[in-house]
Amino acid sequence: MDEFLSILPSDPTTLRPLRHSLGAWLDELGVTESSRDHVVLATHEAAANAMVHAQSTPVVVRARVTAGRVSVEISDRGHWRTTRENGGRGTGLTLIEALVSEVEIEKGARGTTVRLVQAQ
Repeated sequence: MDEFLSILPSDPTTLRPLRHSLGAWLDELGVTESSRDHVVLATHEAAANAMVHAQSTPVVVRARVTAGRVSVEISDRGHWRTTRENGGRGTGLTLIEALVSEVEIEKGARGTTVRLVQAQ
């Protein structure tokens, strides 16, 4: 399987099945346990942020494994809100940055995309 794809409603109950299916897919591709766990948790947090803060449907999760790197994109159609707009919350991004090698956030009028990269 070249690419992992999951299209989720803005419903946090879909996060557990996402973690399971993404983890199983990474296992099939031979990703190390540590990298798998970090990617799954970071992806969960980014998808949860999209659901809770952007309140946008759908949340699209795409992942690829190439050249010893796991790349994941989590996209929504909402707009980026600052920590202040989220009621002072904001530890999710700090957690994501601690878990993976690279984090990039693209904010625009059509939504937000969080890109995660983890070396294996």
